[in-house]
Amino acid sequence: VYNLLDKISPARPGGNEEMSKEAIKHYKRATMLHPFKFALRNKLARLYAEKGQYEDAIHELKEAKNISPSNQAAYLNLAKVFMNDRERYEEAEDVLLEFIKRNPDNKITDIHSLLCFIYTKETKWEKALGQSIKIIQIDKEDLEAHKYASMANFKLERYDDAQRLCNRILNLAGEENNTYNKYAKEMLTLLSEK
Repeated sequence: VYNLLDKISPARPGGNEEMSKEAIKHYKRATMLHPFKFALRNKLARLYAEKGQYEDAIHELKEAKNISPSNQAAYLNLAKVFMNDRERYEEAEDVLLEFIKRNPDNKITDIHSLLCFIYTKETKWEKALGQSIKIIQIDKEDLEAHKYASMANFKLERYDDAQRLCNRILNLAGEENNTYNKYAKEMLTLLSEK
């Protein structure tokens, strides 16, 4: 209830600080009463992260990860907290790779998408391309993965592959003038100059 009151508080965008403190206090109490309840740890971590209390969020998400090692939510949220806390991309990458190592049979595109985003931010184009390909193998119509793959190929000067992927984006996106369609057309224009 306190969390909800904080969200709808007229004092937004920062929220109602008293309501936030109460929400955190009650969630902490709930985690003491139910220390192995994943949902409570995950929610408390989200509250901490929203308030910029990243170290507390990291602690709760590590606990959540230990409670349910096959639940990707804790890994994704922990990686996002690391990224929001001074762009700690290497730690975020380690968390996501840990999930893949612990759960090799899980085909979860969200994990690979976030890794792809991290590698793009760090301009690790070969790794970004590898993650994009993994996503496309899982979901052949994932437009975001095609976009990242074409971008990585362009940066790696593999222009034929980039062009092939852009044409695939246009086929998948159809005639709608959406962001992917627009991106592919702009990229094809760039590629025609190469």
